[in-house]
Amino acid sequence: RHGKLWHQTPLWFLGNFQYFSIPIGFIGPSLGLSLGWTVVASVLGIGVGTVFMAFHASQGPTMGLPQMIQ
Repeated sequence: RHGKLWHQTPLWFLGNFQYFSIPIGFIGPSLGLSLGWTVVASVLGIGVGTVFMAFHASQGPTMGLPQMIQ
């Protein structure tokens, strides 16, 4: 392992940037939000979901379970 942790940012960003995440941008305007509030809501929602799943995935080794079974 070498380099800095932030050098992995493009890898994870491009890995999560997929066609299934594009409809997230359509939900806000359909609910009457402006573009700015849609971006804020999307970033907060994706951030909270990512943090929750990261903490949940770290429970697998502690509990002795494969992560797909949790």
